[in-house]
Amino acid sequence: MNFTETLRARIVTSGSLLLLGMALLQPAIAVEPREPGLNELVIYDPGVHERGLPAVNFVPSEDGMKVDIPPIVHVHRFYYSGNKEYQGPLIAGGPTIVVANHPKTGERMYIDVMLPPGAPIIEYDDHSITYAFPDRRVHLCFSSCENEKVTVTYLSGKGIVRKLKEHRDQHNEKVKAARERSPLTKAVKDIAADGRKVAKGAVTVAGGAIIATVETTTKVVRVVPGVQFLQSLSDQSTERQELESVRQAGNRMRAEEIQTVRTVR
Repeated sequence: MNFTETLRARIVTSGSLLLLGMALLQPAIAVEPREPGLNELVIYDPGVHERGLPAVNFVPSEDGMKVDIPPIVHVHRFYYSGNKEYQGPLIAGGPTIVVANHPKTGERMYIDVMLPPGAPIIEYDDHSITYAFPDRRVHLCFSSCENEKVTVTYLSGKGIVRKLKEHRDQHNEKVKAARERSPLTKAVKDIAADGRKVAKGAVTVAGGAIIATVETTTKVVRVVPGVQFLQSLSDQSTERQELESVRQAGNRMRAEEIQTVRTVR
C-alpha cells in the first residue's frame, strides 16, 4: 500500500469514528427543536435613543444631575410551558429586567441582566432561560433550593452542545446534497419510473390487479420475465385510450349530424 492509499484509509477511518462518536453522543447533546416562538417574548421599551440605543435620561437630584438608563422589560409570559427554543427578535441590548414565573413555584420573578445587542436564540428548560447569541450566552438559572434566587451567568461562545448540533446539521446538509447528486439516486428514480410503468401494464393484463416490483438496479428490473411485455402493453394501452377518444368524438359528431338532418326535414 502506497502513501496515498494509506492516507486515504486513515481519513476514511477518522471520519467514520467521528460520525460514530456523534451518533453515540446525540442523545446527550440533543437540543429541543426550533419553534416559531409566536408571542413568547413581549418587549417593553421605556424610551429609545435617537440611534436606536438604550435611552439615556438626566434626572435632577439633591447632589445635582444624575444619568439614568431605564431598563427594557422582557416578559416571558409562557415560561415555563415545556422545553423549547425559538428565534428571538432583534433587541437593542443594555440593562434589562427579565420577567418570568419560577418554573417550580410559579412565583413571578424580576431579574436584572445586561444583554448584548442582536437577535438571540432563546432556550427554555425546566430550570433556566438562555439568550444564545452567535458569540456569547446569557444564562438565567432558577435555584431549586432557594426559590427567590436566580443566578445570572455570562458565557462566551455558543457552547459545546450547540456547536455539535450545528456541525451535525451541516454534515447532514452536505450528505443530503451529495445524495441528490449521486448516480445511485438517479438510478433509483429510474427504477421507480420503470416500476410505475410495469404496474400500468399489469393493470391492463389483470384488469385491476396492480403488480409493481422495485429492485436494486434497473438492469435487474428490465430482465425480469414479462417486464418488457408489460411495458409495451402500457404504451399500447395509452395508444388505445387515445384512439378510443378519437372514435368517441367521431361518433358524437355523426350523431349531431343525423339529429340536425332530421330536424331540417
